[in-house]
Amino acid sequence: MDDKLFTMIFTLHSGIKGTANLSSKQVDEFIQCFKEGRRYVTVVGEEYFGINTETVSNFRVSTGRVEIWDNFSSLHKQIESEKNESITNLIKAYDGPIRAKIDCKVCGRVYVTELEYCMEKTYCSGCRNDVFLQEKVGIIRTSKGMGYLYTNERKVKQ
Repeated sequence: MDDKLFTMIFTLHSGIKGTANLSSKQVDEFIQCFKEGRRYVTVVGEEYFGINTETVSNFRVSTGRVEIWDNFSSLHKQIESEKNESITNLIKAYDGPIRAKIDCKVCGRVYVTELEYCMEKTYCSGCRNDVFLQEKVGIIRTSKGMGYLYTNERKVKQ
């Protein structure tokens, strides 16, 4: 068994810094949780140590094992790339008018319209009933180009 402990220094999004002494197996488990966005809980000595990896802005492990830092660096670049892509998509959604396909189950009207921006709820112009953005469907092809689908089915929070 690997009894050598390594010091992990982490910084939360709030700016608070913390440290934990972890074995190499625990460091590997933490990195896996960090990649998957899961909470990490382990036993350090006689104490339980837990951290929500989604609140960690960065971490460093003093090990002398270069591969851990390399894995983190490539992981960090991948996460930043995904964040940038998400932010870009979000900016596009709120940047100018968007197309929306309205599929009203109450009056049976189906049409494509433009909205000022992507919103969670709007209404059917035929019967004035609320229609909701169907996020799970994502962007769809409409008769006027790509757009979002709105129906009377309420959005289900996961």
